[in-house]
Amino acid sequence: MYRNLIPVGRHYIAVPKSLERIYSQVLRLTRYENQHHVIYRLAHKKVNKSKDHNSRLFDQLKTLEVQYTSKFGKGQNPPLKKPNYTETKNNKYLHENNIFNVIRPERHGEGDTFEDRLFHDEKEPPEEEDEEGKISLVLSRSVTPELEEKILNGIPNQKCILKEALLEIEKLEKRNFKFILPKSMTVDEWRTLISLQDMRSRTTYVHSLVMGTPSLDEIQQQDKIYQNPLQLDPELLEDVQDEEGQRKIKIFLMEHEMLRQDGEMVPYLVTEKDIFAIADLKTSTARTKLMMTMLGREIRMFFNTMRNRQTEVQNPKLMIKKREQSEISYDESSDKTIVLNYNPQTINLAYDWSAVREFHDWGIPLVIDMSYTSNCELDHRLRQNSLLSEILNSISINKEAKTPFQLQITNIQPDLTPKLSDELSKNADVAPYNLTSESHLDMYPHDRLVYLSPDSRNNLVKFNPDDIYVIGGIVDKQERGKVRVPLTLPAAKKLNIRHARFPTRQVFGVQSAFNIDTCVGILNDIKETSDWFYSLRWLPQRILLRRLHNDPNPENELLVRAHRRLSPADSDIELKFRLLNPTNYRYYFKRIMECKTKEEMENLLSEIKI
Repeated sequence: MYRNLIPVGRHYIAVPKSLERIYSQVLRLTRYENQHHVIYRLAHKKVNKSKDHNSRLFDQLKTLEVQYTSKFGKGQNPPLKKPNYTETKNNKYLHENNIFNVIRPERHGEGDTFEDRLFHDEKEPPEEEDEEGKISLVLSRSVTPELEEKILNGIPNQKCILKEALLEIEKLEKRNFKFILPKSMTVDEWRTLISLQDMRSRTTYVHSLVMGTPSLDEIQQQDKIYQNPLQLDPELLEDVQDEEGQRKIKIFLMEHEMLRQDGEMVPYLVTEKDIFAIADLKTSTARTKLMMTMLGREIRMFFNTMRNRQTEVQNPKLMIKKREQSEISYDESSDKTIVLNYNPQTINLAYDWSAVREFHDWGIPLVIDMSYTSNCELDHRLRQNSLLSEILNSISINKEAKTPFQLQITNIQPDLTPKLSDELSKNADVAPYNLTSESHLDMYPHDRLVYLSPDSRNNLVKFNPDDIYVIGGIVDKQERGKVRVPLTLPAAKKLNIRHARFPTRQVFGVQSAFNIDTCVGILNDIKETSDWFYSLRWLPQRILLRRLHNDPNPENELLVRAHRRLSPADSDIELKFRLLNPTNYRYYFKRIMECKTKEEMENLLSEIKI
């Protein structure tokens, strides 16, 4: 038999001989193990299917039913199925007994299909397309050579501005959100458009021709601001007392004006936080990057304002409803809840003391081990900022939990101590954590420690309050051409310490490394609820999108939709979604998957109340 199969690595490629000869030799194997071994490799491995006769052979082998002919028993074996070698007996037991209690899409009736529930799940409606399936460009294609001559009126210098305006209109027509624009404009309207110098002013003017707001005088007044140097609010500058900080602000204003005179778009919306950031910058490159960040934020706010303006004109009842929901009613006859308006600093201080209270005998420690920072190439500034951001988010998530952990940040490296201390001192009057250079191996007994590692093969089935879980303080930015090196698992094996991973494969069918703050959120939820499906709501959306990319089917799309709408990992999600208990979370997760229209889903989400 094996003379007719050529081994290539771990695969077998059939020799181009008679189909009947190879097929009959497979069937003549007397032992079931050999039959299964050969057929499995032929039917499921990546082998050469370039020739037609090989393809027909594989199609026959996939449907082949193997007979038990050995001493182990006789009878009919079910059709060949690719085995799952990673699934252990323990995992089978968990699936059979539904320990994870996973919510999956279900069909209701014969006519119900998953495809019927799919719709465009974006906040903006899809673009209108013409008969050929291309996005319709009306206004940007309405300028003919004859109309262009009338618009320019013998002034050829205006042609460049006209071409730039047409390009801006074309980009506006191609945006995901469909802004309502006029199908054509008069010669005077085109001349008014090219008289405006800034893109934001021109875009607002074209949109106002349909919306009726803002007025032309307001647009021209704003355009004059864009044509002049940036003027900072004197009240914001009062907080910068040192001369060095004021000197850096003046340098920033000079570079801002140089870019504006070179024809570059520059930001004009500067906040108090931006002033402090400008005063700390040391290089021209850093100031340019901050300027681009400010510009991107201003552009997003600009288009959000246009979107809200259009929604208010098209559907005024919806905007009135949103305003009513945002306002607090003090009417005794109203069924709305009266909420006291606490200062954010007061609420933050209460969270801090809630976490400090756990630093007692009854508190459960949670360790973030920072000893791996020397292996993560933290010499790059972006990696350091990413690590600091994850630490700050972890502290915030932990202290806002119902019962926080004793957050122990151990093994702080000397090069990271001043930066981390400075960042933490800005965000907390009371330290809801313990920052130490001491090792957790000296602080706690080894038999209580459990290393959390994505490379472990042991699933963390149940949270044990007697165990002390250790999260690796790792910034794992996988680069192209580099293989991710496991760090926490070798450390646990070297010290003979237990290790485990989150059972994401059993719940969502994916396995990946998580950020530090994601692990802290999952552990807080599993400690309170013992519900893995609910606790893994902190799963980043990118991981589920990766699964959807590898297996694009309607069921996965429904899971991604429901998870995205209710996941607290999204910073823009409403507070009422974060406060859902496991029962309500499962209920609305299932209901979102069953929605067949966007309006039905939005009405469902509006029903959620704290």
